[in-house]
Amino acid sequence: MESTREHFDSFVAKIADYSAEHKLLPSQGGRVLAAVSGGGDSIALLTVLMELASRYGFSVVAAHLNHNLRDRESDSDEVFVAEYCRTHGIELIAKKLPAGSLNTSGKSLETAARDARIMFLEEAVIQCGADRIASGHSMDDQVETVLQRLLRGTGPAGLAGILPMRDSLWIRPLLSSGRQEIRDFLDNANIEYRNDSSNNDTSFFRNSLRLELLPLISERYSPAFRDGIMRLSELSRQQEDFLGNIVENSFNDCVIVANPFKILLDKSMFEDYHNVVKQRIVMIDGCGRDTDMREIETVLDMFNTDRAEIDLSGSVRFGVEKSIAAFIREKQHDAPSKLTIEGRTTLPTGCGTVEVTKTAHAVKVDGIESVIVPESIIDTHGNLSAGTAAAGERITPFGMNEPVKIRDIIAQHVPKILRNHIPVVRAGAVPIWIPGIRSSEILRMREPQLTGKMSGGAVYRLKLTGGITRSMFR
Repeated sequence: MESTREHFDSFVAKIADYSAEHKLLPSQGGRVLAAVSGGGDSIALLTVLMELASRYGFSVVAAHLNHNLRDRESDSDEVFVAEYCRTHGIELIAKKLPAGSLNTSGKSLETAARDARIMFLEEAVIQCGADRIASGHSMDDQVETVLQRLLRGTGPAGLAGILPMRDSLWIRPLLSSGRQEIRDFLDNANIEYRNDSSNNDTSFFRNSLRLELLPLISERYSPAFRDGIMRLSELSRQQEDFLGNIVENSFNDCVIVANPFKILLDKSMFEDYHNVVKQRIVMIDGCGRDTDMREIETVLDMFNTDRAEIDLSGSVRFGVEKSIAAFIREKQHDAPSKLTIEGRTTLPTGCGTVEVTKTAHAVKVDGIESVIVPESIIDTHGNLSAGTAAAGERITPFGMNEPVKIRDIIAQHVPKILRNHIPVVRAGAVPIWIPGIRSSEILRMREPQLTGKMSGGAVYRLKLTGGITRSMFR
């Protein structure tokens, strides 16, 4: 009979082989952020990652989101995860959502919780500087996902199910193992884990599949149904790999901006692609969301309109206007970010970066994507920061005498779907620049700004990189 240690090592070796086959783990010195709910799959994931980290020289950070949906049970899960991490010396990033804060507008509670979790993990991976985000999806999750997509009407790409790796960031090391195998591993090693009572609530679609439909299919129609679904998923994944380069090259040709918050596509170029390529670009590159064939067809139909918007799954809004098509991830606007002097600052909502350089020499700017800020402006009004425009906030545009609402200026140059995502740079509380759109009259120097000539004293040069600019929409 296999000993406890042999059973432990055997399971870890299986996960290590699967991870190596799909190149899931970072190189030596890298870091993995593990999503840990406290349930069996996530605790097994964290346990295995800790073991592999000691062997291969990467580090592990845990992340736990308390959705605050199950009162004391949710809090107990958080305490359990914190204690587990403390006992094993694992850094933990934890967050508790305020009661009732999940955005369920137009979507199920399941989807809202998933969207909140993804957003939390994407913020946590930046906070801890990890190379990967690992989740505890198992073989059973794969079967449930493919079946769920079949019932909702997925396309061929959706049959690939949960990928071992997505976007060179998200990894699923446990996909080669079934849920019972994972529980046997934990029980054999005497590792405790939490049981989420909501997993037994069949009013949730996913739970009803697992607890009612799958047992019925296996018992009455096909005992090997799960194996068949896994073969279908693997075959579909291989076909997706083959098409991947074609889709990637097409996407790169038509993309204008791509980041976790927004994706902008050149509408006319996209429309020339084969319909299969269009489908896969919409499915894969809609800000990382899951979708179905009906939603894909809806999006593709909208490319034939001059201007339209729609809410999609995964808290993503899609719109077409002028020459662009845009996928926008809903996100609460962060507090203004202080601009780093002699460095780069990432603007809110994925609108590029601003590089600030202090100089006493003549520099050239265009007043749109780059500006000069005299040191006296900062001395008078305060430090430089960037945030989204407030309702009714005004700026006096360069070359004008009267203040104008910032949102009105943005509306003149930017499609509607993007207008709430354009940042504003301020000196103290005074707006001085709408990056990529227009600068303020307050920046006028004694000699014309656009010549880049100096009027005496040090200045700051602010340059926008990778942002939204009005030149994109002419």
